[in-house]
Amino acid sequence: MLALFGAGTLAAVGASALFAPQFRVERIRVDGGSELLRTEVQSKAKAFIEREAVLAGTPRLFLVPRDRLAETLRAELPELATVQVLRRLPATLELYLQEKVAVAFLEVGGRTFALESEGRIVSEVSPEDARRAQLPRVRDLHTTIPVRPGDIVLNSAAMQLFHEVVVKLPEQFSVSVEELIIPAIGSEEVHVRTSGGWNVLLDARRPLTDQLGALEKVVTEELDAETLRRLEYIDLRVLGKVFYRLKR
Repeated sequence: MLALFGAGTLAAVGASALFAPQFRVERIRVDGGSELLRTEVQSKAKAFIEREAVLAGTPRLFLVPRDRLAETLRAELPELATVQVLRRLPATLELYLQEKVAVAFLEVGGRTFALESEGRIVSEVSPEDARRAQLPRVRDLHTTIPVRPGDIVLNSAAMQLFHEVVVKLPEQFSVSVEELIIPAIGSEEVHVRTSGGWNVLLDARRPLTDQLGALEKVVTEELDAETLRRLEYIDLRVLGKVFYRLKR
């Protein structure tokens, strides 16, 4: 009898909490991330609550499925790394955001996108914002299909190579990286345009150190200063072989 009384009391308390007017969702507070992201999260969270947490015409704080709300927001907003959803009595839903960090930019089809470390598009940005960020910028040559935030366009090996080559190539060869180029989305080769006027063709699947070692051997043992001035490209994509072409 005591157990039944206890269960009934808890059910009554739960029901009263659901229907109590002070436990309705009156405010959604969002912290973290950019102002644009906070605005988008607030709008999407409000729409979710209106679909999933309304009882008797009123959005109820205790009916909000917090885990499902967080999963929905992450699925709809690729730039979101994490989101924590908390209830603050009596009438506030709080969301704490962590935004994914852009590590490079991709220029494709006349548009510029921020990429995270796994090669997924985080968001579209302006070319001016990309230049100010001083991160590697990669230009796509031939892709014609549209891409959008959330798409994985490059593998993590290529992303790692971008960051390594902009540091190591200048260290070893006294030339800066003017531009990083990929033939198309998903490509496993990277073309590097240098300040010396010549390009280096690299394989993103192989360690950069090995490829730069082969490049150094060619530059120091086979190419004199005059030949280096006439160099168009050096191709390191084939394991154990180095090809180069001179400008006509």
